[in-house]
Amino acid sequence: MRADAMHPAWGMSETCSGVAFSDRCSLETVQDEDSFVEVGTPIPSVSFRIVNGGDQPLEEGQIGRLQVAGAPVTMGYYGNPDRNRECFSQKDMVIINGANFFSHEIESVAEEVPGVDVSYTAAFAVRVASDNTDRLCIVVHPLAPEWAQQLALINRIREVLVKKAGVNPAWVIPVERSDIPKTAIGKIQRLALRERFEAGEFDSIVKRIDLDTESSRTLPSWFFRKSWIAQQPRILDWEALEGRYLVFADRAGLSDNLRREIGERALAWVEVLPAKEFARIYRSHYRLNPAEPSNYKLLFTALAQDQINVDHLVHLWTYGGDGTTCASSGELAARQYAGTYSVLHLAQILGAELSARPVSFLVVSTQAQATCEQDRVACEKATLLGLLKTISLEMPLLECRHVDLEGNSSQMDAQSLSQELAIPKSRLEVAYRGKLRLQAALSEVDILAQPIQPPPIVESGLYLVTGGLGGIGTHLSERLSRQYKAKLLLIGRTALPDKHQWTEGAHRDPILARRIR
Repeated sequence: MRADAMHPAWGMSETCSGVAFSDRCSLETVQDEDSFVEVGTPIPSVSFRIVNGGDQPLEEGQIGRLQVAGAPVTMGYYGNPDRNRECFSQKDMVIINGANFFSHEIESVAEEVPGVDVSYTAAFAVRVASDNTDRLCIVVHPLAPEWAQQLALINRIREVLVKKAGVNPAWVIPVERSDIPKTAIGKIQRLALRERFEAGEFDSIVKRIDLDTESSRTLPSWFFRKSWIAQQPRILDWEALEGRYLVFADRAGLSDNLRREIGERALAWVEVLPAKEFARIYRSHYRLNPAEPSNYKLLFTALAQDQINVDHLVHLWTYGGDGTTCASSGELAARQYAGTYSVLHLAQILGAELSARPVSFLVVSTQAQATCEQDRVACEKATLLGLLKTISLEMPLLECRHVDLEGNSSQMDAQSLSQELAIPKSRLEVAYRGKLRLQAALSEVDILAQPIQPPPIVESGLYLVTGGLGGIGTHLSERLSRQYKAKLLLIGRTALPDKHQWTEGAHRDPILARRIR
């Protein structure tokens, strides 16, 4: 047989035939160890392109999805929309936390593990009700029948996938060959497996695996501690800085330096300074009293008259300061007006003003976050974070972010802020310490390894318990009352019945009985 007697080609059922042929492949250009060979170029009337997840063409050398167009490409299965959805969708791609993985590539890596039955492995995405992203499930047929060997195989598959593919499956499920459906030509029907998983057909074996491997689904991680990790931005979109700015300016020079950093990208720049009463100095400068909610309404009324629709709101009133601590509760309350109350008034007005147009809301502080033991925290600024987290949940069009700075150099801080504004979908909590950009994260705590400390509970103290009165809140209250003789103030969504109904109600409802006790 001649060295060029055989030629690789590529096609699939949906293209009705081979639609790519190679005329360059020969015995001299390939080896037995090769995993792949070239399939050549498309035939006349057929065209190929590689696209990303948004169907946009990619450059040569980039990895994406292959799209085929041309005369032999079928329009679909006649009168069978379910079959069309199964065969003409992105079913072979798994997207986990924004990263794309191809099912066949994951399956190939898993089948490299000794003990996995080749061609009886399926990788597909599933999403459970409590998740906001897909999770990877792998179904395999193990060659070993013993359960202990199958559990060991599951661990080896995980190790190999993490090492070679960079993905850790949420589930690896061993099944019989007959449990893996295939088409007449031998293609694994991943969609059918996904539907069976979501219907609960694999729940019993998943539970058995979880119990025997002591997975996180049976021993949940309940204890976490806030931590700060160094994380430089991967993408900077400087075009995102363009727009109209409303800046609640500081007196330390940060707003001036920030304006120079943003430059001509600022289509409008309006500054607001705290004062005793509202005043419009001129079109781009205002004064207002932070303690007067009506002043904020006057500000936005004036902006509307000048046809200034705010794209970026930058709040700098908690940046800097004299560093002195609050000497009294009255002083603490007074300082809230330039911080938490000011942010609250702005959120209330923007919540009423916004329609379908998002607004970037950047709150900048110093001494609001403790990223290490040496950091000082100003107590009047500590209330900002809880409010911003609530605003983000209740007003999704307000893209809230909080940045905590050292305040040593307004010029360096302005460079950090301009970078932060250019980061798409940045974290809610960010801090800059020196040249380090830090992001807030949660780190798991091994509670059994922590030193035992006496409970910080004061004998006969007054404690406020909010929520959970149908369960853990009630148990906690009973313990505080009996063991520490605590005085309790209980707040819940469900009111107690009238006192004359307590005896009868307690007999009918054991939860109510615990609350009454």
